Amino acid sequence: MQQALHGLHTGSSSAVTITSQPTDNAEVTVSTFMPTGCGCHKVKGAPCYKEFSLSYVEEFRASCAELTPAELDMVIMGQLAAGMNTSNVVSTIARHKDDDREKCYTSFSHQGKPVCVRMFRFLHGIGEKWLKNLTKSLKQNGLRPRVHGNTKKRPKHALSFSTTEYVVRFLLCYAEQHALLLPGRIPGYSRDDLQFLPSSTSKRGVWKVYHEAAEVEGTIHHVAYSTFCYLWRTLVPSVVVMRPRSDLCWQCQQNSAAIVRMANGSEAEKTSAISDALEHLRIVKMERAQYKAVCEECKESVRAYFTTNGEFTPPPPYSCTPSNTNDIKVHYAFDYAQQVHYPSDPEQPGPIYFLTPRKCTVFGVNCEALPRQVNFLTDEAGDCGKGANAVVSRLDYFFDHHGFGEKHAFLHADNCTGQNKNNCMVQYLAWRVMTQRHTTITLSFLPVGHTKFSPDWCFGLFKRQYRRTKVGSLQNIAEVVNSSAECNIAQLVSREDGTTIVPTLDWTDFFATRMKKIPGIKKLHHFRFTSS
Repeated sequence: MQQALHGLHTGSSSAVTITSQPTDNAEVTVSTFMPTGCGCHKVKGAPCYKEFSLSYVEEFRASCAELTPAELDMVIMGQLAAGMNTSNVVSTIARHKDDDREKCYTSFSHQGKPVCVRMFRFLHGIGEKWLKNLTKSLKQNGLRPRVHGNTKKRPKHALSFSTTEYVVRFLLCYAEQHALLLPGRIPGYSRDDLQFLPSSTSKRGVWKVYHEAAEVEGTIHHVAYSTFCYLWRTLVPSVVVMRPRSDLCWQCQQNSAAIVRMANGSEAEKTSAISDALEHLRIVKMERAQYKAVCEECKESVRAYFTTNGEFTPPPPYSCTPSNTNDIKVHYAFDYAQQVHYPSDPEQPGPIYFLTPRKCTVFGVNCEALPRQVNFLTDEAGDCGKGANAVVSRLDYFFDHHGFGEKHAFLHADNCTGQNKNNCMVQYLAWRVMTQRHTTITLSFLPVGHTKFSPDWCFGLFKRQYRRTKVGSLQNIAEVVNSSAECNIAQLVSREDGTTIVPTLDWTDFFATRMKKIPGIKKLHHFRFTSS
């Protein structure tokens, strides 16, 4: 249902067009109907349309047009029931005998004023057939919603069960040959049993392959493209076309490709390829389960410690809680987001002033127990890159100004060696427990290609708000972060006047002469540091 209401002015030639539900008659506008009227003599020998003002007719027709067909049916049937005479006999003028009634008589009225049937239909925006069907339904079924005649009936042109089964078997076989199996849940999809077709594949292309196969086999299982898509969507929802630039695991792709290549190989080769894929799947699920278990354990610890009389009151942001003072377990996850650029305008009217927009780096540290994420915003003028010194400096500032003062910390990050998985990070955490800033620290790294975790959720909330907000400065980006969600908090690394808030220190040189490096650090995934 659509409405198109154009301005109506006295003495103007413009017409008011109100398009309601489909009617049996041609579209009639208020401005064309009201001057000529209905042509009846219902009210004291005068046409009934003169009892209603032009503005009232416009407003009432617009209100009817906003209703769904079922709602409008019940409105009209209520008025019909009030004015319909359904008795079986009719009294004659002489009043000395009764005759059988041949037709049901209905007196139409609106706002307590009698109207003709044409005016009644025009006020409600319906046609003659619509009113006739409503009257018939009211006499047969009473005051209840109309039910379509094909309801609970199988139409003659419906697909047979064999055709539907043929389509489903084709899609499953096609997916088995071309789809990619990925372990675990994929970002953007709620299911974890998906089979991904290559992004170059289209549903119409798969339908053409199906159509050609049906013709070659000489079967009668031909279906239209829309029906093919409907069956695919409802009966085989686990097979989807992969989105471009999806965050995929290289090992998963290699394992799936190896399984496809081994289709005509020996049984030993098939067993080996499947075993490699299952082993990778087992490791990924084990690491994800460990991540979830740690998050849940720390969440219970934080909730229990900061709950008083049934009210949870965690430390606010920028509380600067002294380190190693609260005997609790807290989990933090940290990661970099893609850079954002400014100035930015969602409704860019023309070319921007800057030839190249300024870059702003976003680094987030997330605590799932609240949840809360502190987003460090760094302008390109004060950006020292995404190396180990920048990550460690922001983590150190976070522990001092936004931490909970916990004794036991659990950290999760991705496997980027330049940012997180390096000797500087390990040495910094060892230094924290050596200097009694923590009692124990556990650092874990998620498997490569399966690193979607809590910071990405908060980054997504921020990016969604950023795309629809006008941004002209670094302070505007901080405001977008704070307004994107309650869990997002902005922390400027430096102000626009050049004042440094979060200094970037040279931790690499500091630890170079004081600590040894760990050989083969890329092969290790879990580190534990204790003050003892």
